[in-house]
Amino acid sequence: MKLKRNSIIILSLCLLITSSILSQTRTNTPYSIYGVGKINDNSNPINFSMGGIGIAFQDMASLNPLNPASIGSIMPQSFIFDAGLVMSSSKLTAENMSEKASYATINHLLFGFQLMKNWKTSFGLIPFSDVGYGINVYEDRVDLNKEINHIYNGSGGISKAYITNTINVTKNLSIGVETGLYYGEIERSYLQLITDLSHAFYAKESEINTYKDFYWKLGVQYNASINDQLKITIGAILSLNTEVKTESQMLTQLVQKPIAGYTEVIEDIKSLNVSDQTVIPGVFGFGIMIRSKENLKIGLDVEKQFWSNHKAHNVDGGMKNSTRIAIGTEFIPDRNSLFSYYKRMKYRAGIRYEKTPLYINGTQLNEIGISFGIGLPLRRTFSTINFGMEIGQLGKISNNLIKDTFVKFKLGVSMHQKWFEQRKYN
Repeated sequence: MKLKRNSIIILSLCLLITSSILSQTRTNTPYSIYGVGKINDNSNPINFSMGGIGIAFQDMASLNPLNPASIGSIMPQSFIFDAGLVMSSSKLTAENMSEKASYATINHLLFGFQLMKNWKTSFGLIPFSDVGYGINVYEDRVDLNKEINHIYNGSGGISKAYITNTINVTKNLSIGVETGLYYGEIERSYLQLITDLSHAFYAKESEINTYKDFYWKLGVQYNASINDQLKITIGAILSLNTEVKTESQMLTQLVQKPIAGYTEVIEDIKSLNVSDQTVIPGVFGFGIMIRSKENLKIGLDVEKQFWSNHKAHNVDGGMKNSTRIAIGTEFIPDRNSLFSYYKRMKYRAGIRYEKTPLYINGTQLNEIGISFGIGLPLRRTFSTINFGMEIGQLGKISNNLIKDTFVKFKLGVSMHQKWFEQRKYN
């Protein structure tokens, strides 16, 4: 069966629009000033509302981007379109200040289908890291009898365009390989100005980094039966360090004092282009999930990423290895109920703890989140609308740090369609 022309046009437009949006600022936190920014959790609303678990998660009618082997579980002759949005509201608190920030953007765009009997594939776009901050640090200079404002700004991020191929080696064993491209641009700038001097020129220092290189990730999942009522899935993921080609432009510009957030450039003073590499560290993760009659799922993920290997311009990034532990569950009262829609809904919850790679003022920052969500089935189909919410905290106030208390929402749709079926007529 050939794809209809309209379907091809729709898919192409989705990819183009999402690629454009993913190139824009996708976060607003001062902690994105470090490394390549704040690392995205890569989860869809289903995994997100279960604490972010996904290494051993399987679903026959949705796409799980956390383990390449998971798409081996999608139904034969299926085509799945999975897209979602993310929205976040944060309260940033320090010892003498408090500020609110928010953003909304596309979270992911995924496609998956069966190529052959035991061969399934998926491709899509996912944000990998986000940079978005605007920091003002005021300093009283006694020698100048002036107040100096140090302004730090950053925007951009790195995204992933990937394709996954998964082979069902046996009925119970699936192996998947994700190959893809890291790409994106991150711009950081620094401007120092005198607060009460309006008519003056200043030197603005900027660094614009453009990233582009290939990566790979391996995943495996194995299913087994505990008894007639319970089944278990064990999963693992692995990737090695990736040296990403980085084109950097170091720019010094003569500018006027910013007005309403806009800085007018008078002229470029100096520009230096440098070609180098940025090391994106490898990751290893292990997961386990227990299922009861397809009504109840309970899972655990443990993941470690080796951020101590992160380097930019051959300089140690000063980061620590991160560890993520997550527990989540999904419950369906009665997926075959004819009289109660609420019994066919999927109810999800989870909790996660992460020792992040951020190491500031002698402290490695922790992040914790509690999540909830629901899956709304659509009539006469395996498609669902999925909603997830997480309440969490990154960092703390003590030791001259900032506490980021946030509420994050993810909304998505998993559209499932049967393809390649031959109609029979009597």
